[in-house]
Amino acid sequence: MTIDEAVKYINAHTWSQWKLGLSRTRELLRLLGDPQKKLRFVHVAGSNGKGSTCAMLERILREAGYVTGFYPSPYIEEFRERIQVCGSYITQEALCRITERVAAAADSMEDHPTQFELITAIGMVYFAEKNCEIVLLEVGLGGIYDSTNIIDAPEAAVITNIGLEHTEYLGSTLAEIAGNKCGIIKPGSDVVCYENVPEVMDVVRAACEKNACPLHIARYDRVIPVSRSLDGQVFYWKEPEEEESPGLRTAQAVDESPEETSSKDGKNAADTEKPGLRCTLSLPGEYQLHNAATALTTVEALRKRGWNIPVEAVRRGLEAVRWPARFEVLSREPLFILDGGHNPQCAQALTGSLDEYLPQPEGGRGNEKSVFLIGMLADKDYEKTIDILAPYAERFVCLTPDSPRAIPAEKLALYLQGRGFQAEFFENVNDGLTRALSLAGQTDRPVIAFGSLYLAGAVRHAFPDAFARHREKDPGYLKRESGYLKRDSGQLEGDSVCLKRENGHLKREPREAPCRDAEHQKMILEKKRRQRKEAAVRRRSLTEEQRREKSAAVCRILLSLPELKNARMIFSYAASAEEISLDDINQALERQGKRVCFPVTGENGTMTAVAPKAQISEIAEELPYRDSFWRIGPYGIREPAEDQSETVDPSQIDAVLVPCVAFDKKGGRCGHGAGYYDRFLAGLPQGVPKILAAFQVQEMEDIAMEETDVRMDLCVTENGVAFRAKR
Repeated sequence: MTIDEAVKYINAHTWSQWKLGLSRTRELLRLLGDPQKKLRFVHVAGSNGKGSTCAMLERILREAGYVTGFYPSPYIEEFRERIQVCGSYITQEALCRITERVAAAADSMEDHPTQFELITAIGMVYFAEKNCEIVLLEVGLGGIYDSTNIIDAPEAAVITNIGLEHTEYLGSTLAEIAGNKCGIIKPGSDVVCYENVPEVMDVVRAACEKNACPLHIARYDRVIPVSRSLDGQVFYWKEPEEEESPGLRTAQAVDESPEETSSKDGKNAADTEKPGLRCTLSLPGEYQLHNAATALTTVEALRKRGWNIPVEAVRRGLEAVRWPARFEVLSREPLFILDGGHNPQCAQALTGSLDEYLPQPEGGRGNEKSVFLIGMLADKDYEKTIDILAPYAERFVCLTPDSPRAIPAEKLALYLQGRGFQAEFFENVNDGLTRALSLAGQTDRPVIAFGSLYLAGAVRHAFPDAFARHREKDPGYLKRESGYLKRDSGQLEGDSVCLKRENGHLKREPREAPCRDAEHQKMILEKKRRQRKEAAVRRRSLTEEQRREKSAAVCRILLSLPELKNARMIFSYAASAEEISLDDINQALERQGKRVCFPVTGENGTMTAVAPKAQISEIAEELPYRDSFWRIGPYGIREPAEDQSETVDPSQIDAVLVPCVAFDKKGGRCGHGAGYYDRFLAGLPQGVPKILAAFQVQEMEDIAMEETDVRMDLCVTENGVAFRAKR
C-alpha cells in the first residue's frame, strides 16, 4: 500500500457515515490486539481550545523527558499531522504498513468503521509501537460517543471551553453539550476543567461527583499578564489560593524577582505579593492565556499523580510550543493573520485579539478594519459569526473550504452582499489569496484569514507563493541603505518594474520588457513550490533524536572548514524546530574568540545582523534562551532582543551560515519563500563565503532558481561537504 492508497482508503469512509456508539471502534481495536491498553492518556474534549491546550501539554511533557504521543484533529496541511510522536509526524512507511493492517481488520467487520475510527485505530497502534509514555488525545466530536473514548480511565480528563456546536448531534443547550463532552470522565481519573459558565460547571461537577473524580478548575484569575506582542506574551502563574492541586512553584523554588512591567489591567506585577511562576508563551491572543491556565492546571494534576514535570520543563514547553493557524502571523507587511476559527466563540476570541493587537485609527476609536479572507462550514452558526466579525471588516473575499459541509463561496458572498458588505468570491485559494493581498496593498489594511481549519490548511500551504508574487508586483523599489536592502518611499508608475542584479546587488528598475517569459516564470514558481513541499515533508520525517545526532555531525564538519577558521565575525542563525541546530558550533566559535551574529527580520522584507552583548554560552545556561536576551520573531524563530544586542555592519561579516528547506549539489537553495536571506546575502561584500547547513534528506535534484535567488558557495550535511563552488 502506497501513501496515496492509504490516505484514499481512510478517506473513503467519510464522517457522514458516523453513527452513535463505540461498538465499531471497540471491535476494531480488539482485532488489533487492544493497543490502547498499553498506553496512558490525557484525554481532552471541548468546543474551543482543545488543540492549543494539547499542544502546550505535549511540549511541556516532551521537555520533561517523556515519550509523547499527540493525536490532534483535524490536520492543517498534511494528513500525517494527525499522529505525532515527540513532535514528529508518523512516517510514511508506518502509515502505509499500519493502514494495511487496520484495513484488513476493518474490512472483515460487518459494520465497517468510519474515517475517524480508522485513524484512531492507526494512531493507537503507532503510539504503542513507539512505546509512548503518555498520549495527548484530542476528541474529534463530542465526547461520550467519540471513538477516542474507547480508552480506559485517562490520567486526566480535560474539558476546555464549551459553546453551542453540532447541536444536531450533541444537544441544543450548553448543559446537554457539556453532558456529552463529560462522557470522557471515568472513575480513576483526575478532571481538569476550563472555568466555564455556571450552566456548564454544574454539569461537570455532577459528572465528577458521580464518578468520584477529583476536579481541578483552571481559574483564569491565577494568570497575571505582564506583556504581549504578536510574537507572544509573558505572564505570571499564581499559586492556587485553595489547595485543589499543588502549585508549580511549591514543587520547585524559582529564584527570580518580579519585573516592573505593567499588565493589561494596569496592575504592576511587582505589586503582587506572590507573583508566582514567570512564563513566556509563544502563542499570541488573550484566549491562549485561558488555554495556558488549563494546561498548567493539568500539569499540577499530573504531578499529584506522580508525573515528574520540572518547572523548567513547563517554561521551556510554553516558550517552544507552536500551534499553526491560531492567530498565526504569516507576514508583517502587509500584516496577514491566519486564524482557523469556525464558530461564534472563535469569532469572539478573534475580535478580542484584534482589539488587543491591531492599532487604533488616528483620532478615532475602535480597531483598524481589515480585509477578511473567509470560508465557512454550513453546519456552523455562520450568521452569528458574521455578526461578530462585521464591525471589524472593511470587505470580504470568500473561498470554499475543502469539505462536503462547506458553504459555497458564491453563496457566502451573496449573503454578505445582501447584508450590505463589499464581498467577492473565488474558486481557488491562490486567486483568493492574490486578491486579498492586492486589496491589502491598495487599502493599507491588514488581512485576516478566518474560518474553517479546512480552509486554514489550504491558505497556509499556498501563502508563500502568493506572498512572493505579491512582493514582485509591488511598485515600490529596493535601494541599499546601511548594508541591507530597504524599500524606498518613491513609487514607479503601475506594475512596470522588475528586479535586476547589478554588481551582486538587487535593485528595481523600470520594466522595458518582461523580465522573463510569464509562462516560464510560472513554471519555475510551481516547481519551487513542489520542491519546497517535498523537502519539508522529508525533513519532518526525521525524529528529534535523529535531528540532534545529525545536527551535531554537521557542526563538527563546519568547525573544520577553513572558511570558518579564518573568519572573525560569523553570521549564523538560531534554528527553528525542524532545521539543523547550530547551537553547538555557535558556542564553539565564540570559545575560539570569534564573534557570532544573528538575523533579525524587519519590515519590508529586510533582515539585519545583530550580535548579543552577552556571551552565547551564558545565554544558553538556562534553556530555553532567557527572554531578556532573545525573543520569538515573526516566523516563530528565536532572534536576539535588539535592546540586548549590537547591530553589525554587513561589511564586517567574514562568513555566513544559511538554513534552507531544500538544496542541490550546484549550490541552489530554496527557502521558505519570503526572500529575506536572498536580499541580505546580495548585500554582502563579494567573496564572503555563503555556507549552507542542511540534512541530507533535504537534497533535491535541481532546485528551481529565480533571477534574484543567491547560490551557495558550500553545502554541508551530516555526510560531509555536498558541494563546494570552484573559485
